Amino acid sequence: MVLTSTSIPALALALAVTCAAPLVAAPSAARPWTQGPEQPSPRQEAARGGFEFLELSLADAVSRAENQKKLLVIFWTSPSVPECQRMRESTFRDRDLVAWGAANALAVEIDAGTDAGLAARYRVRSFPCVDLYDPVLGLAAERLEGYSSADDLLASFSGALLGGGPVPKPEGERSEDPYAWLAYGNWMARGSDLDANEAARAYAWVLQNADQYRPGFRTRYFEFLMRRLAYMKPRSREALAVMERERNRLEGRIANGDPDPRAVHELVRIDWWTRRTHKTRETFTALAGRGGSAESARALLFRHVIDELGRNQDFGPLLAGLGERSAVEYLVERFAAIDANLARQAAGEPLPEHTLDTRADAVLAGTWIYEGLLAAGRGKDAADLVDLIAKESPTGRAFALLVERAQRQGLDKLALEIGQRGLELLAGQPGERQLRRVLSRIPGWVEDGK
Repeated sequence: MVLTSTSIPALALALAVTCAAPLVAAPSAARPWTQGPEQPSPRQEAARGGFEFLELSLADAVSRAENQKKLLVIFWTSPSVPECQRMRESTFRDRDLVAWGAANALAVEIDAGTDAGLAARYRVRSFPCVDLYDPVLGLAAERLEGYSSADDLLASFSGALLGGGPVPKPEGERSEDPYAWLAYGNWMARGSDLDANEAARAYAWVLQNADQYRPGFRTRYFEFLMRRLAYMKPRSREALAVMERERNRLEGRIANGDPDPRAVHELVRIDWWTRRTHKTRETFTALAGRGGSAESARALLFRHVIDELGRNQDFGPLLAGLGERSAVEYLVERFAAIDANLARQAAGEPLPEHTLDTRADAVLAGTWIYEGLLAAGRGKDAADLVDLIAKESPTGRAFALLVERAQRQGLDKLALEIGQRGLELLAGQPGERQLRRVLSRIPGWVEDGK
């Protein structure tokens, strides 16, 4: 099982209520304590003896969760993945999980077989997948990908959510329990500005020490901790300080010969959460010319800095980041890796978050590389890249971006030629209108039939 925490802004905003329902208290050393009746209620018994999934759309479920001030559990499933049925028959029939759900949450099941667009919109990458949203902070609290037992769900929910009552600072044997520190930090995050500083220090303990006692804990909760620290920044100086210390440590580790993919991913995510993505670019630039492990780190950082380099028209480092590969070779490799990951996910294999990529992001990167090639006068290489994008991703967005990149370099005639090519490929498709809107802003464009 791999756990990630993915922020989904639209849904998080819908869950941003101001009053908290009683949630889960700190976990015990054994199975997490659950709030609610010891036995399933008659209503639960009526739900075929298992967790009750409401017959609601996701939008209606969000609305009801807001009104009732409860958590929202979303069970993403696919008819082609046997593990989904296994969770229905085992995990969601567990008595303690059923009782916890009745007391604390509403739940819906979303079948990607009938609503693939919704799953894609919320970046569900593998099935089964369980999302938990916390209306106290208006945040996506947990995401568990792959098969999860009832113990997995209860332990994760208990670790991630604010306590229903005061949680003491861990002492004695509990001082080595990452879940205890996480629950304490979550509770303190609800209090004053001074309490928020204490919460940040508790989260810092988790980041620095948790893996000594529960290997993999940091990776499992990293995104969740960054989101909480970022949320507390306006009222806690310590929150930003914790994030900066973690970033400095990761950068030092990367610069001193340990280009671990996970460390690179964490550095990128800290820069994203602190809204300082330029720092990722600065790290990438600082590692240039150092050879050895520094070049390995630059290779890992490259795809994360392409957008920043492109927007700043810093095309020299952008093209240098391709190394010995041509632009076409780079994008072909990236598309192949994405397709391989999709095949593994379709087979039910959860993947580490730092390995995940999307075709939309790859195409965006390709359009920045295209502009870099134009700026460098490498028209043949640029044309080859357009041919590849036209073959692999002939969408309105892709061609609109290519048109904008050419126009930004003052090449209006080339922009019109690319646009016309896109219109021929997109005739009658939704992306055609998007491309026409972009073309209408170019001098010399004549709308068909006018």
